[in-house]
Amino acid sequence: DGTFYLYTLDQTGPYCRVRVRTSENLYDWKEAGFAFEINEKSPIHYFMSPNVFHKDGWFYLLIASQFAGGFGPTEFRVFYAASKSPAGPFVMNPEKPYINTEPEIGGAPFVDDDGTKYMFWVDSTGSDRLCVVKMENWLKPDWSTAKALMYHQFYTVEDWQKAQTGESVEYVPYELATVSINEGPQVIKHKDKYYLTYSMGSYADSSYQVGQAVADNIMGPYRKLTEAEGGVLMSGGTSGSQEVTGTGHHGFVTVGDQLFMVYHRHNDTVIAGGARNPAVDELKWITVKDKDGNDLDVLYSNGPT
Repeated sequence: DGTFYLYTLDQTGPYCRVRVRTSENLYDWKEAGFAFEINEKSPIHYFMSPNVFHKDGWFYLLIASQFAGGFGPTEFRVFYAASKSPAGPFVMNPEKPYINTEPEIGGAPFVDDDGTKYMFWVDSTGSDRLCVVKMENWLKPDWSTAKALMYHQFYTVEDWQKAQTGESVEYVPYELATVSINEGPQVIKHKDKYYLTYSMGSYADSSYQVGQAVADNIMGPYRKLTEAEGGVLMSGGTSGSQEVTGTGHHGFVTVGDQLFMVYHRHNDTVIAGGARNPAVDELKWITVKDKDGNDLDVLYSNGPT
């Protein structure tokens, strides 16, 4: 109906919940209540990274969580709730509220032109690698297809593999100053290439920023772009910004011929930390020369604004 819905994590009450805001223009927003809430009877006690998508008449809310009483990164799973309305309420399946049985954080769905479904996620066992798996349906992964696509500080998975055996490889310079995190995957297809965008650094400081990698196949191999190619898509500057910091964990929205990125930014650029608010900036496709001198389309942001 032309309405935009914005979902954010709300921790102002005793339990986590998802706040909804609506807009007709991506600029003026109205409060629309809470689409999802947990309580003392819920199978989970905490969640983060809400992500909503629509398919086959249903709206699915994906969240990163763990069963009540569980602690530690290896206990995170992708949980889900469903609703017939984008405003909610989203309801969890009491018998099986999770999608996967593997340790992972986040869940980013993607449907290719041929209708094949994929889910991208972060392996939470300590490596913080980005992975992908084909989905038989949105609630059933085909784990035989799962594979790693990206490791922190390495341009390619092949480089990471070489480094494990002691071979010398080139590291990603704009990731060397950040903590060992690649997270928040979002994939966008442009012409015949796939662009895996992701967040690097710590959400709590100015190192949090968005990067991009490119591949000829949805399942990879992906190569992170060099800084000269536009590898850093959105950044407040790793040395700090006087206006915007913490520009990461994003999503895309298309309005007509315009492409926008929605992302986090800190409420206070000095204090930083976990207090953040959403921001929106326009993206454009531009053509640059890749590392081999060939033309390559890349995402470009004139932000953060």
